[in-house]
Parts: sequence; structure tokens; C-alpha cells
Amino acid sequence: TRSFHVTGVQTCALPIYMERASHLYRIAQEALHNVVKHSGATQVRVRLAREGNEGRLEIADNGKGLEKGSTPGLGLGVMEHRARVIGGHLTVNSRRGRGVTIACRWSESG
Repeated sequence: TRSFHVTGVQTCALPIYMERASHLYRIAQEALHNVVKHSGATQVRVRLAREGNEGRLEIADNGKGLEKGSTPGLGLGVMEHRARVIGGHLTVNSRRGRGVTIACRWSESG
């Protein structure tokens, strides 16, 4: 059994078109699934923000991180594809014992 606690919820005026919103939702869903299934994390942060003319979705956990030299799974490949479809790019940063951060960035003008 997992329990969740939500803090710091804020709203912002970030215009997102339906197709883009659908892909971002699925990226976040897959990232959160991976956190629950693989990470052993006790905390996860989801952030959707606008930075200048760029949108950013970030999912960060404090879990065990990715195994060094591990092969990316199907889910990560699908997240990368979804990022490309909306004109963005996906980055994955992992620090052993300190968790994983997945970020999708896209241009609001594109």
C-alpha cells in the first residue's frame, strides 16, 4: 500500500492545446508509474511550468536512481516519442541513490 501527500499546489495560466495536454498527461503517467514500480522513492515532485517562451513538465523522485549501464525500457522510449510529437525533447537525469528527474521541454511558440 502506498500513501500520497500533496503539498504546494498552485495554479498557473499555462495555455496548453489538447493534443499537447494529452501527451504531457501520458508522459507524467508513465513517469509516475515508474516511480511507484521501480524507484523505492518516498517523495516525488511533479511540476508543470512556463519559463519564458518554454513549457516544462518535470517529474523528480528521491528513489534509488537508474542502474548504471541499464537499457532504457519501452516506457521511456514512448515518453521520448511523445515529447518529439509535441515539438519538445525529453531528458532523464539519474543520480544513484538520489533519484531520477524526467523533464520534457517544449517551445510555446512551436
